[in-house]
Amino acid sequence: MAEPNLLALLSELMEVEPTTLSMNTSLPTLTAWNSLNFMYLLTTLEEYYRTNLELGQLLQCTTPQDILSLVQSA
Repeated sequence: MAEPNLLALLSELMEVEPTTLSMNTSLPTLTAWNSLNFMYLLTTLEEYYRTNLELGQLLQCTTPQDILSLVQSA
């Protein structure tokens, strides 16, 4: 998943304008960053990359850049 695709996915999931997100946005500060959206993100990433991500590793991600680094190393 390229950077623009990840930001588009996150903006849809968090119901914010894509222009409000950057690779350094602090995800926990977004009002829609909750357990349900987190699980949706996890399953979407696993589907897209056809891999299994460690829940603990994804929980440590606080920015889109962290997420991108994690999935690229999976």
